[in-house]
Amino acid sequence: MHPPDWTLPVASLVFLITLFALNRLLFRPLFRILDERRERTVEMRKNAQKELEYHQALLEEYHSRIREERQSGYRLAETVRGEALRERQDAIARARTEAVQLLSRSKDELQAECERARERLRREADEIGRLIAARVLQRG
Repeated sequence: MHPPDWTLPVASLVFLITLFALNRLLFRPLFRILDERRERTVEMRKNAQKELEYHQALLEEYHSRIREERQSGYRLAETVRGEALRERQDAIARARTEAVQLLSRSKDELQAECERARERLRREADEIGRLIAARVLQRG
């Protein structure tokens, strides 16, 4: 009979002790570090996603406000343009009224001047007629 071979149980025992030591000293800390790293990475991605969503919301609000302000500016410009047009039309109407009044006064003054000129011509014609009559009578 052969003596039992103790190399396999000894090798198995050395393997188990090495496995236990590696597990305690290397694998558990390494897996714990990897788990923590994964958790931090997941948390950082969640935070980054939240930040991205927040900034996208801010950007959308910014674009929305720009659109609103642009529309407000267009409305204001349209209002100012309408006011300017009304003022222009009012100024034109006032100028026409003043022109009509000035023309009317000018016509009245011209008629009055014509009447004075006719009156003066009548008097001068009467005076000339008397002078002519006086000279004709003096010769005759």
